[in-house]
Amino acid sequence: MDFLNILNGVILTASTVCIYFANKEYRKLKLSVCILSLAGNLIRIPVMAYFKKKSNTSLRNFTNFKIYLLAAIYEVQMLLVVNYVGVLQPIYNFCCIQTKFFFLFFLQLLVLKKGFKIIQCTGIFLVLVGLLITIIEQKGSALKKPPKDILAAAVGLISSAFCSSLATVFFEKYIKPTVTDFKQYMFVYSSSSAMVSMVFVSSEFLIRKDLSLTACFSTKFMYITAFLSCLNVLLISYMSIKILPFERTLYLQLISLISNIISEFISEKKVPSFLKFLGLFVVNCGVFLYDYENVKKFFENIFSKYKNENITSNHENMSQNIKFCDDKNCCTKISVNESVYKNAQNDVRNEKAKDKKKFNNCK
Repeated sequence: MDFLNILNGVILTASTVCIYFANKEYRKLKLSVCILSLAGNLIRIPVMAYFKKKSNTSLRNFTNFKIYLLAAIYEVQMLLVVNYVGVLQPIYNFCCIQTKFFFLFFLQLLVLKKGFKIIQCTGIFLVLVGLLITIIEQKGSALKKPPKDILAAAVGLISSAFCSSLATVFFEKYIKPTVTDFKQYMFVYSSSSAMVSMVFVSSEFLIRKDLSLTACFSTKFMYITAFLSCLNVLLISYMSIKILPFERTLYLQLISLISNIISEFISEKKVPSFLKFLGLFVVNCGVFLYDYENVKKFFENIFSKYKNENITSNHENMSQNIKFCDDKNCCTKISVNESVYKNAQNDVRNEKAKDKKKFNNCK
């Protein structure tokens, strides 16, 4: 993990915290939700156009209707998050969204025909247990909102988790095999996503007669949320091509956890309760058990890297050249380990003593 990736993580954590509060304030204004996604996509298009300068993008890339379907799924997922993320406390948001691993398990089983081990099934079970712990804690605490609102928010966020899982499986099966240039794909996807967002915005304005386009663009929270959302997408996209899969999963999971704890602390002005931390711990344990294969590869890579570093270090030590000169100015060049340096010196002295003794006997 180099400095640039750590810096990305810090920026991503800060922007995630800011998005929570900016989105919460924007939601209070009861303005267009779809326009947030459209603004984020419009910001992302010129950025990706700059990065894909050397890529050849033809009109044929924009006729892949599977990309539009993927963009539509992500659009629904984003709208559900924006609409309900401000209702629940941040840690409950985190736990509800983690149910995506439960849906991912069944979708991969049914669509991708992927087999799972017992340890991965245990991980899914732990995710559900962690979610139940947080629900119990929520019932035992003083409710600041009506139970119906809390239930609707929980269902909405869990539905967004389902959309996220569906999009992941759809991408793995239909989109990923066709991607040859990541920058080109991101440019095409951003453009396609913007077109889909325009359809959603038009539909929202047709359904809701009370919306005002001027009011949406006159609030600062819309620009803050759109810019930070775009920044998050770009940072995560960068990490997806620079960091190994499990390291990225672990890193993003850690960022999400820290940002939600910080948001909880700022909004509630107190440290999260023991049951909340327990629920988070159980959920994360479940996630890592579910990703068993990548966890195994991750630690194998660490140990192999550590072993290679030790071998390299020993090789460098063994390659140190130490010169010992005798009385006749003849230098003997040998390669030894630093740990046997003194023994080597003693051997040389003994050899010189024997040579002197032979020389005296010859006289």
